Amino acid sequence: MKLTLKLLAIVGLLGGLSACEEPTADQLNSRGIFTVPITSDFEVGGIRWQDDRANYTYVFKLLPLDGQFYLCGVGAMEGDRSFMSLNRRALAKHSFRVNGTEVARGTQHFNEVLNIDDIVQSPAYCKATGASVPEGNYNVEVEVLKSKFVI
Repeated sequence: MKLTLKLLAIVGLLGGLSACEEPTADQLNSRGIFTVPITSDFEVGGIRWQDDRANYTYVFKLLPLDGQFYLCGVGAMEGDRSFMSLNRRALAKHSFRVNGTEVARGTQHFNEVLNIDDIVQSPAYCKATGASVPEGNYNVEVEVLKSKFVI
């Protein structure tokens, strides 16, 4: 995935934010979603169209809490909003993995803001993945599964 200058600016802004205290399980709402502020340990992902007509950028984190992972994120659409449904279908296929095993799929619960510049100032929405946090070190990956759209 290519990072644009705008994405690099977001990463730079994230580096200047301090870490937050992790929420406790009793802060979950009835849908199992809670919010956390964006911190420097969030990663950048998204969708880039070849002609940059309708890109989508998000920041995410797999937050370990009470022995399981919560997928947290916030994203924004750039460009032609008529492509939002195509982006959503592609985002639903993003696979979040720990040590090569899928723990969550899709970004449907992410906080969606109107402007990419608002990403770092907006809270991330977090939802349980049901996956246990492994002992010791682990690596996190996002697999962007191929999608084919006829426009």
